[in-house]
Amino acid sequence: MTGGERDPEADLRALTEAVNEEFRLLADAVKAWLERNRPAIEALAELAQDPRAQDPRVQACHCLCARTHPGEYVCDAEAVTTRRYNSPALGPVDVPVCAPCMVAQGIAEAGR
Repeated sequence: MTGGERDPEADLRALTEAVNEEFRLLADAVKAWLERNRPAIEALAELAQDPRAQDPRVQACHCLCARTHPGEYVCDAEAVTTRRYNSPALGPVDVPVCAPCMVAQGIAEAGR
């Protein structure tokens, strides 16, 4: 190379070294952040395994227990399905119902 000309290979090496250093700094920062926040990350990962956290449609049971299966105190408060009721004010309404209430309602209806 004559004086004043740039060396593309040297420029590429210098740029590669600079980029590699920035990635190393970024990786170190991410590693440090993960180590500082390990308890929160593990708690979040555990919560993500809970089926209730995976489905935003999961709701509390709103069974009309006193009317649909009186005397059966079985509600576990975690709705797994809905049941359609005819509301005098609103017409047909889907009500979240837990599994034990659904079974109790079925038994109560079978006895009618």
